[in-house]
Amino acid sequence: MKALTIGRVSELTGVKVVTIRYYESVGLLPPPPRTEGNRRFYGQADVDRLVFIRRSREFGLSPEAIKSLLALELNQKQPCHSAIQIAQEHLK
Repeated sequence: MKALTIGRVSELTGVKVVTIRYYESVGLLPPPPRTEGNRRFYGQADVDRLVFIRRSREFGLSPEAIKSLLALELNQKQPCHSAIQIAQEHLK
């Protein structure tokens, strides 16, 4: 997939541009590379992550809970039990 602009990513994910920038500022989405003209550009991994974040927010998870779930993805040595605990805590 080619590099995508923030506007295109917004269209593909259903996440508003201002919200994408917010997610970057709070660490839910890593800062994207920039062009020589200082424009952000995104790839498929960013689109997938934003869809996950949007769905998690729709489920009612806090940004902190989402960060924890995203951290589990990076550290695949932790069992799914950790993700289940986060979901169960939210349901309480």
